[in-house]
Amino acid sequence: MPYRLYTEEKVLYYADSNLNGLHVSVNEKAGTTLKGLVQSLVGKKMIYDPLADDGNGGDRYYLTTLLGKVYLKILQLEYALSTSKNYDALYQEIGNIAEDAIGKDELADVIGLLVLARDGQLDAKSHKGELAMRIINRMGLLQSGHLNAKGKILLRAVKEGE
Repeated sequence: MPYRLYTEEKVLYYADSNLNGLHVSVNEKAGTTLKGLVQSLVGKKMIYDPLADDGNGGDRYYLTTLLGKVYLKILQLEYALSTSKNYDALYQEIGNIAEDAIGKDELADVIGLLVLARDGQLDAKSHKGELAMRIINRMGLLQSGHLNAKGKILLRAVKEGE
C-alpha cells in the first residue's frame, strides 16, 4: 500500500487531540486526500465543524463526535492488535465511549446485530432499530452481512466491559 499523508485514523486523531480540532485551510484544494477524508467523515457523522454556520468562508476546524471517538479507538485497537502492542486499556475505553456515544439501549441493539452477524444470522428481518443499523453502516462494521475485524473489535470491547 502506498504511503498516504492522511488516513481516517490520522484525521480522527487530529480532530480529537487538538483543542481547536483538525485545521483545514481554506486554500486546501478540492480532490485532495485530506479534503476527501474530511468530507467522508463529516458525512458519516464522525467529525463536525462547530462553526459551519458562521458564514465566514475561512479556514475550518473539525472536532470528533462521540461516534468518531469510538471509531478512532477501534482503528487504534486494530493497529495495536496487528503490531502486538498492549491493547487492554483500549478495549475498556471503547466500551465506555460507545455507551456514552449512543446510549445503553441503542448500544444493546448494535451489539445484538453484531452478534447475529458474527453467528451468520443477520438478515433483513433482524434489524431491531434503524438507528442501530445506520451506526453499524457508518462505522463499516459489516462486510457482506458478516462481522469484519472492526465489528469484532467493538463487540469484544463492549462484551469485556460488561
